[in-house]
Amino acid sequence: MLIAVVVTTSCPRRLDSSTCGEIIGYIPAELPQLQLPHLDSQIGLDLAGPIMAIALIEFIEAISIAKAIAARTCQRLDPNQELVVRD
Repeated sequence: MLIAVVVTTSCPRRLDSSTCGEIIGYIPAELPQLQLPHLDSQIGLDLAGPIMAIALIEFIEAISIAKAIAARTCQRLDPNQELVVRD
C-alpha cells in the first residue's frame, strides 16, 4: 500500500503530466446557481417500491436492536407499538 502511494504521488513530478493524466482538471471560478430539481410524477412512482423496501428494512433493524436491548434489560417489548406515533 505504501509503495502504491509513493508511486502515484511521484508520478506527476517525474513524468510529464500528460502521461499521468490531469491532476485536478478545470475548476470553475464560482459555484453553480441554486435551482429546484425537476420533479416528475414518474420518478415518484419509480422510487415508491425502493422507498418502501428501505423503510421496511430499517424498521426490522430497529426492532431487532430493541429486542436485543429488551432481552438484556429484562424489559417487555411490543413491536406493534413501535409504529404508533405518540405526541
